[in-house]
Amino acid sequence: VDWPATLPQQFEQEGYRESMPDNRLRSQVDVGVPKVRRRGSLQPYFISGRMTLDEDQRADLLTFVSATTGGGVLPFNFPDPFAGDDLLVQFGNELPQISDVRGLNYFYQITLEVLP
Repeated sequence: VDWPATLPQQFEQEGYRESMPDNRLRSQVDVGVPKVRRRGSLQPYFISGRMTLDEDQRADLLTFVSATTGGGVLPFNFPDPFAGDDLLVQFGNELPQISDVRGLNYFYQITLEVLP
């Protein structure tokens, strides 16, 4: 499944966020500094940002989330904002949310989990 071509192909620059994969497992000890070790070889990471959509694009996003990705549970290909390749992603802890509305523009905050 691919991110719809009718939607923006990247996040807006302002507010774009990308976390580094956290591959650490921390264990508390009775006294002193916590023990830290590698959890595994690959871990997902998150990218998030804002997209401005018009009414038609908003309808496309709603259809993509509810129907194409089965309510936001199926992974899909999303254009890599830097490399030009596609990233395999799924929606993060929350589905896309409207953060603001101005006239006929809808500002969506979207968080994607990049799968290894």
